[in-house]
Amino acid sequence: MRLPVVHDLRCSSCNAPVDLAASRLQTCRFCGAALVVKEMGPPKGTERVAHAVVLTQCGPSNAPRVAKLLVAQGVKAEQAEQLVRSAPCEVAVLEERDQAWTIQRALEAAGAQARLEERVQIVPAQVTVRVVLDDAGPDTVAVMRAVRTFVEHLGMSECKALVASAPCTVVDAIEEPKGRALCAALLSAGARARVL
Repeated sequence: MRLPVVHDLRCSSCNAPVDLAASRLQTCRFCGAALVVKEMGPPKGTERVAHAVVLTQCGPSNAPRVAKLLVAQGVKAEQAEQLVRSAPCEVAVLEERDQAWTIQRALEAAGAQARLEERVQIVPAQVTVRVVLDDAGPDTVAVMRAVRTFVEHLGMSECKALVASAPCTVVDAIEEPKGRALCAALLSAGARARVL
């Protein structure tokens, strides 16, 4: 994975050019602002934003209306009553901000107090591996079956040519669990294979 290359570093206060020096703490020579230069590493995953609707307060006179509204949103009746009694609590987590905002406004219209919170989750990036076939072994037909089970786009002739050309790379980038399963299938078919 290639990291971004910085060609031009600018002051966040006055947008003047700043010299890229070895130290992490820089001072803008034009406005004197203190700047911290952070090193960017490879991304650890993908950010996913979820929007939580939090019921902050609900009076006893409004509790039946709010519980009925939560039931209309798909919450079970006894769970809705429990949520209303245990305010402040989270009543819904949605990926779409507009849907969460609609629920918040409906709760407020029913007489409750609610707020919208953003939750950022880092979804780990999928690790890909390479599967290498070192030797096909005595039963090349079983090895071909194992390869075709995991690599759908190969025809029979391409699979035969691949197995015959061992040592070779069977799959260059496959998700780690599938790659380990392919390697195990190749080993059980009598081949010598490894995961890189």
